[in-house]
Amino acid sequence: MKQFARVGLISFMMLCALTSAFLIVSRSVNGKYKYAVTRRALEAVVKALKTFHNQHGSFPENPPAYIQVHGIPTRDEWGTPIRICTDSNSVQAESFGADGKPGGQGEATDLKVIWNVRDEAIHVSGADIHP
Repeated sequence: MKQFARVGLISFMMLCALTSAFLIVSRSVNGKYKYAVTRRALEAVVKALKTFHNQHGSFPENPPAYIQVHGIPTRDEWGTPIRICTDSNSVQAESFGADGKPGGQGEATDLKVIWNVRDEAIHVSGADIHP
């Protein structure tokens, strides 16, 4: 009878350990996924505003409204509004990452996507995180 109790206890402990490991890995993958999706959203914001600028010679008066009308996310994957800054020569879309604060490491690293009218390329800065 004691052997069955030991086997049951060992089985229960193994199940708890496996569940904990799964939750830890799942949380890490989820954070990486959110970071990657936010990066793609920022790139979509800048590409849309670049296209508008190339067609009209300037950026829209209200970039967040323009972006929203075109179905591009205006919030990052953590629910924080994407910061969009334009001047006559450039556009920048930014997310402060998982913690919502400037700076940070890993999934809390700031993401920035920038395009300058004198440059065809769109530049991305942030952590090299992929799910």
